[in-house]
Amino acid sequence: MDRRKFIAGIGALSGAGAVGTGAFTSVSADRSVSVSVAGDANAFLAMDASSTANGEFASINNDQIELDFSDSNAGGDGLGLNSTYEFDDVFRITNQGTQPVYVWANFSGGSLDDDNIWFYPGSNSDRKLNDGTNEVVTLPVGETVEVGVYVDTSVLSSIDTQNLTATLTANVDVPSSSSPTDPTGEDAAVVSEDPDDGEYGSIQAAIDDVDGTTVFVEPGTYEENVEVNKSGLTLRTTEQRQATIKGRVVASSDGTTLDGFTVSPPAAGSTSESEAIRVSGSADDVNVRNNLVDGFERDDPEGGFYGVDGINIFGGSADDSVSNVVVTNNEVRSLRNADQGGVAGVSVQGNVDGATITGNTLSGIGEGVTSYGFGVTVRGTGNHDEDPADVTVRKNGIGPIESDDGPYLGVGLGVETDGSNLAFEGNTITDAELGVEVKAAAGATTFSGNTFDGSDIHLADVTGNVGLSDVLDNNDFGEAAATDAVKPNSLRPESATPYQQAILPTISSALDVSATGARIDVAPGTYGADAYGEKPGLQIGSQDAGTDPASAPLADVSIVGRGTPTIDGWVQILDPGVTFEGFEVTGEVFGYGLAAFEPDVTIRDVTVSDVTNGVFVPSAENVVMENLAVENYSFYGAIVSGRNEFGGATPTVRGSTFDGASGSGAVGIGVVGTDAEIRGNSITGNEFEDEGGSGVAHFSGAEVEIKENTIEDNDDGVFLAGTDANTVTVTKNDIVGNVVGVANEGSGEVEATGNWWGSEAGPGEGSNTTGTEGSVDADPWSTAPGPDWNTNGTPGFTASSFGTGESDESGGEAPTPPENPDAVQ
Repeated sequence: MDRRKFIAGIGALSGAGAVGTGAFTSVSADRSVSVSVAGDANAFLAMDASSTANGEFASINNDQIELDFSDSNAGGDGLGLNSTYEFDDVFRITNQGTQPVYVWANFSGGSLDDDNIWFYPGSNSDRKLNDGTNEVVTLPVGETVEVGVYVDTSVLSSIDTQNLTATLTANVDVPSSSSPTDPTGEDAAVVSEDPDDGEYGSIQAAIDDVDGTTVFVEPGTYEENVEVNKSGLTLRTTEQRQATIKGRVVASSDGTTLDGFTVSPPAAGSTSESEAIRVSGSADDVNVRNNLVDGFERDDPEGGFYGVDGINIFGGSADDSVSNVVVTNNEVRSLRNADQGGVAGVSVQGNVDGATITGNTLSGIGEGVTSYGFGVTVRGTGNHDEDPADVTVRKNGIGPIESDDGPYLGVGLGVETDGSNLAFEGNTITDAELGVEVKAAAGATTFSGNTFDGSDIHLADVTGNVGLSDVLDNNDFGEAAATDAVKPNSLRPESATPYQQAILPTISSALDVSATGARIDVAPGTYGADAYGEKPGLQIGSQDAGTDPASAPLADVSIVGRGTPTIDGWVQILDPGVTFEGFEVTGEVFGYGLAAFEPDVTIRDVTVSDVTNGVFVPSAENVVMENLAVENYSFYGAIVSGRNEFGGATPTVRGSTFDGASGSGAVGIGVVGTDAEIRGNSITGNEFEDEGGSGVAHFSGAEVEIKENTIEDNDDGVFLAGTDANTVTVTKNDIVGNVVGVANEGSGEVEATGNWWGSEAGPGEGSNTTGTEGSVDADPWSTAPGPDWNTNGTPGFTASSFGTGESDESGGEAPTPPENPDAVQ
């Protein structure tokens, strides 16, 4: 087959005021005509070869773009005679200037002319970008058109090489005889504040008249209401947010795109004017993107109760939903309603089936003059019973949201519907009075990856159905405490349905609103003195609870740390039945880190460090301390006491570690005037001047049981000084490595049988410097360490086979407890 070599250079840019002086020049060369693109492909109107397969026919050589159809990578050597060719996406043109332009090209210099060869946009070869009575492509700032090349060789009679010049023209005005297209090749209309030939002066007029898919709007101010009521229409600005619509915008047809406007309607005078941008009817597949809604408010004092919305997706029909709506990268700011009702940055309302709200910025919502406000709200409508479903609210920046000084709050994210599959993911809520409000039992609603900063209340739930622990674990609240039982009307006015659950920024604020028996889960973080008032610590309950049980509002409350949050101060438990679990306490007041003054308290999985005395339980019955780690204390790890006006106590200390060596501790556990159970603990490293420290120090109190502990490397492992020492039982412990294993300076004989002393030979040969001092009954002992303790019965080991050891005259006295340890400070 005869082949024709066709080489085209893109030549001189023409057209006044196009894209910049010197952007294009043209020269001729043997077999090619090329365009120099000022500097390189970074000119105001930049051209470059496509990255697709047809891009091989375009190249940049010495900063010049050339089109060469003389051969191909597949082995062809030109175009055939009597043929037509369509080469989609050969090269690309990008408007890198400062204003929109219309672009076309004309060919000269060979046997082919504009009737035989032309450029076309996208893959639409019927769109001849050669002006005349044909088309020009509309190219807004920053936009790129993929340019194809159409060639008809039927007018050629020989296979000579054709060297052509393509003159590319870019102009800010539409040629009077041409029809604009968009970069995909569809019909386009252009709206201008100062329209040229072929342009419109009204956005609505262009929409009504256009027979295509795109209406381009040039910068300016357009005082009109706009409704996009044609399917598949894109309404967009040629420069982002430089075209301002001083009216309401409604998308009521399928496939609508609204892109890049500033929408600032006059103040709403009725409910029909109360949304700046509205998606309504039964419109599907609508995209609202890159717009700014600014300074919208209501001015209708006598108009009754209705709100003002920046963007509203309204499914008003029960029979035909609004579906698959995307609202992305918009900004809504400065919404006000000083009359009756609220405001919302984005509202998803009624019969909406599928909506994605993503990447938007919503700020200045309410501005302190509105009864209540929402950043994003998902809600029903009074028109019917259909609720939104499959709504995703993702990666939006929300706040500040501020209501007036009335009883209602500004809300970042609102769930006011019984809809299904509502997902709130990765949003940042800043300075909202209430971060999230859940007012209806929404099915399958999830909150994950959201960040809260500066909320007075992070989350409030009317339904009681929100899984607080999951929400706390899967979102970033900073410091936060979630209570599953809120006192009625403690957070809402009496006229409103009360919240059942809430997440608040501090533990003390959660305690303030919690009902009796509530569980409060606390997020990881450090809770400092500034969160709890003047004193550096946390008070749980009322000072009056000890004398007036009715004044114990936090009775039976559980406070549970997740991920071991830190209390940078003391903790004082003043109400009965409290559980305090999973924290680290690093401060003290009056010399104590943690104190429990009321009965039936459980302290579990708590670390107390950097204190004078670790844990103090004065005269409270049935207090359980388990799995504690008390370290870096300088005097007592724990004191349990039954003296003074509080009466007897029955504390249990089990499964805990008291590491005196970490902070020069003197006594691991001190017992004063109470019975107690000390079981399963590790008590080590307690030393005092003149070897007067001890692992366990019993000063007084009957029926104390010291059992199954590891008591190691103390001055005295167990020290007894009270008149009721003979009622103390020390059994099944590992008592090893101490200066004295058990020292009894009290009255009567101490039972210390069944213990492991570091040797099968018993206390006299064990690892303590001295096994026992004073009157101590240590036989039978265990011949194995715990937890496999055994007692006498192993052949060869009886009471006569060991001595109790001699008194160590150089040993000092154990430290005495505070004179008045039971006083409520």
